[in-house]
Amino acid sequence: MALRGPFPVEFGQAFPHGVYVTSEVEPVYGFNDGQKGQQESDDHGRLMWAITVLDADPEAKGPA
Repeated sequence: MALRGPFPVEFGQAFPHGVYVTSEVEPVYGFNDGQKGQQESDDHGRLMWAITVLDADPEAKGPA
């Protein structure tokens, strides 16, 4: 059976060495016919936000 939608991943599994935030917190906007629309929300109606992070793993090779 294939997974549908988001699937849970623990932060420590994805980034065992932690991360550094390298950007401002910004809203995630949807687009309709190439025009910026409303701020996106998740399946529970919570607004979505985005940041850029840098993996703190010394073996990592760039932004995550």
